[in-house]
Amino acid sequence: MDLLIKNYLVQSWKPEHKDFNGSNHLALQQGMYNYHVNGWSDIGQHVTLTPDGKWVTGRPFNIAPASIKGWNTGAFAVEMIGNFDIEHDKFEGKQKESMLKFTKYFIDKYGEQSIKEVDFNNIVTVREFTEMLLKASGESKTNVEYANEKKYVKSSAEYGSYDKPLLRKEAAQITARVIDTYILDERGLLSASYAVEGLERNYNTVHNLRQGQLMNIDDKFYKLLYWEKYAGHIKDIYMITEESQKEMVTLYLLGALTTNSNSELDPYGFVTREGAKKEIVDKVKSINKGESRTSLEGLKILDIEEKTKPVVEGLH
Repeated sequence: MDLLIKNYLVQSWKPEHKDFNGSNHLALQQGMYNYHVNGWSDIGQHVTLTPDGKWVTGRPFNIAPASIKGWNTGAFAVEMIGNFDIEHDKFEGKQKESMLKFTKYFIDKYGEQSIKEVDFNNIVTVREFTEMLLKASGESKTNVEYANEKKYVKSSAEYGSYDKPLLRKEAAQITARVIDTYILDERGLLSASYAVEGLERNYNTVHNLRQGQLMNIDDKFYKLLYWEKYAGHIKDIYMITEESQKEMVTLYLLGALTTNSNSELDPYGFVTREGAKKEIVDKVKSINKGESRTSLEGLKILDIEEKTKPVVEGLH
């Protein structure tokens, strides 16, 4: 279990202690920054705690962090270098000493109510979620290696490990690929990021759908093809790439992803076991019809009005 503080702390998982050489504090921070700005405007955390107990500053303290669903508003986020899963890094020495001083500061200043715990044992991994999803879809094989062969998931190296905690945007990508390929037989309808040679963002597939298959289907199904017209309903849509936007918005339109009370899809939040089942897996079960696969006519699309993303200066 990892300690979270609303003013909170999370472990980095990557990088870990073995990546720290005693003098590369800024290099490790820069690496996390480079990774985070693939989808965010800045590094996610406010400060980073290195194994030698030193602190490196991150995003401005007056800007909300980008970290864990339901915990970003009004929070101060700390990233602690290390993988503290069983049989990995140990939380000890100068790093532990600095963290305890940090925790004491917030308890003294804001009271014990500022300290919360989140059970990371309840967060699904890439492997666990993929196996749940394949079983729900009716696939004959449900292991993650098979999913990689089918291009449902990326290679283990691209995730770092199939046993890492799953992010919502990653869950959306896997789900979009499974529904496209196994249930609907239409690559590119939901997923924008298939690693298929010869197809540039699946243009031909989507073009053919626009010209043919949907001609006799109710207008509401055009929402899946012209998802950009409805992306304005999502407040945190700018946090992710256009490819991830398509996958998350189309799944939102299908009801396989839901927004929180602030109209956010929280792409960088973790997926809990309960959330995976109720929000995504059960929806896939309802779409899947076993051997007689679901046609597009069988999909239920969210009944909302068009609302495009507002133009934000500096993002276009």
